[in-house]
Amino acid sequence: MKTEVVMETIEDLKEFMKQLPEESRREYELAITKLVTQKQNPEFTYWLKQLMENEDETIAYAAFVCLNIYYRRDHDYTQLELLINSQRSRFQHHISFSHIELLSLIGNARKEPTMANLIQGHQNISKMPSNAGILHIFADLTATYYELKDTYQNTKTEVIENGEAENMQKQEWLSKAFYAVEEAIQLQNYAKFFCTRGRILALMGNFDEAMESIKDAIDFEDSSERDYAIRIGNYQYHKLSILARMQNQQIKNLVEHYEKRIKQENQKVQQELIETTKKIENSTIKNLEFLGLFAGIIGFTIGSISIAGNLAEKSFAGAAGLIIVLMGALLCVFSGFGVILHGLEKGKRGRNIVVFLAGLTVMAGGLLLCFNL
Repeated sequence: MKTEVVMETIEDLKEFMKQLPEESRREYELAITKLVTQKQNPEFTYWLKQLMENEDETIAYAAFVCLNIYYRRDHDYTQLELLINSQRSRFQHHISFSHIELLSLIGNARKEPTMANLIQGHQNISKMPSNAGILHIFADLTATYYELKDTYQNTKTEVIENGEAENMQKQEWLSKAFYAVEEAIQLQNYAKFFCTRGRILALMGNFDEAMESIKDAIDFEDSSERDYAIRIGNYQYHKLSILARMQNQQIKNLVEHYEKRIKQENQKVQQELIETTKKIENSTIKNLEFLGLFAGIIGFTIGSISIAGNLAEKSFAGAAGLIIVLMGALLCVFSGFGVILHGLEKGKRGRNIVVFLAGLTVMAGGLLLCFNL
């Protein structure tokens, strides 16, 4: 059975605050939280305000912290914000004030954690390294910050600049948060710490471990607490959120896989298209060569018949020699035509030279035949 901490008078409340542990210790926050969760006198908040205004620094600050926790658990974030802003100049020198200020962000739908809050939370750890609450609030804020950031980025369509640098920064902060919550769990086996651990693991991509950590949070939660159902509902919400994140990651991996496959297939098609185009070009060039050759043969044949007809009556041998010269010239022209089509392409250069030399040889033979007759 838990001991009830019920204040009958303002003097009882004052005496309770005098006996609180040092404010840098986790027990300080736990004692005040336990006080707030008990059913108190209707004048409880009025007493706290009285103590905050009229008592010495230690009691006044304890009353301030108590009111903070009261408003936060009652989800009265308007009063909570007014309280912190009105008392900042008075209490900000307290070692735990920054922690109390960060606590006001938890559950406040109107405010989102900023990078400055994460830095602030990490600095608080160096001030109070053995306080599990300090370690956990930093981890909780980090998880909330990147959960919101991921949700926001997933709704945007434009390319995010410096994405790789941002991802490295994210992993660094998540790593710091993970070690912080692990240390908090070592200091205090508190159910909510396991839930925060699961959220961070999910953000790091370790979904199986994340789900196990959420299950641990549900198992470790104290069913005798008044807000047990609310806490279990919160854990279930994070469990569903992790499942959704896991499915989104699986879909993203599939999309990336198929995008890679499509890119590879596209590259393959492009390569095949290039090769096919090259084959068509080569085929076209060959057809042009054949057309040139056939045109030359036709021209040569017609010319030869015409020449042979004109010279046959005077000198048959001279006509034959001239036809041979024309044949050699045709071969030389054909080799030149090949150079025009292929240039000095390696592999075809030798063929053109052979044809050209053959043409010169035939022409020389024809000329010798004509001059020797």
